[in-house]
Amino acid sequence: MTIKSKVIERLILQRCKVYLYTTDNQFGFKQNHSAIHCVYLLKEMIAQYTQLGGPVFVCFMDASKAFDRINHCTLFKKLLDRRVPTAIVKLLAAWYSSQKYHVRWNGKMSYGFLVSNGVRQGGILSPVFFNIYIHDLDVGLTSAKVGCGMNGMIINHLIYADDLCLICPSRKSLQSLLTTNPLSISAVTMLQTMILFGMRTKLSACHLFREILLCSNHRL
Repeated sequence: MTIKSKVIERLILQRCKVYLYTTDNQFGFKQNHSAIHCVYLLKEMIAQYTQLGGPVFVCFMDASKAFDRINHCTLFKKLLDRRVPTAIVKLLAAWYSSQKYHVRWNGKMSYGFLVSNGVRQGGILSPVFFNIYIHDLDVGLTSAKVGCGMNGMIINHLIYADDLCLICPSRKSLQSLLTTNPLSISAVTMLQTMILFGMRTKLSACHLFREILLCSNHRL
């Protein structure tokens, strides 16, 4: 990306920051948030349950090539739904629709072609757009009201960028979260490969925690 492009994106981010909110479950690409905070919260939840003699079932997922699979039309609609000024959305739409891509192979360059998916590599707005794109998944999981309890709150998932961690106090509740939540995530598909909002998502691992810092693989 050029310096001019980054300056424009920085200005857009400052102008629209109030519209680009995400839930507290998302720790990626946010000011005053980091992977350390996310890991610390997970460890505290596991410690709370295991100290009381209960298990914690954790399912880790990651989205393959997540940033490249963001559909432009869907993204712009989500921005409009958040009341991002129409003029800015039109600017972004014109910007993305005019981009041409080339493939270099064996020292030869292909003709330019347009794409309808993916955010700009190295863009200041790109990680923010990704958070907005998967926000509905975040909200859907929260509304399921199934998961571990901590300080009077139900916490059933944590997200850092394109990595998702599902947390439940029992195998049955985790299975319920996978199969009956508002987004209808299929447990069977989850164990293989699935599509969420146009993204290819795969299961990284499932763990059953019975003691602090100890875990064993567990199949659903």
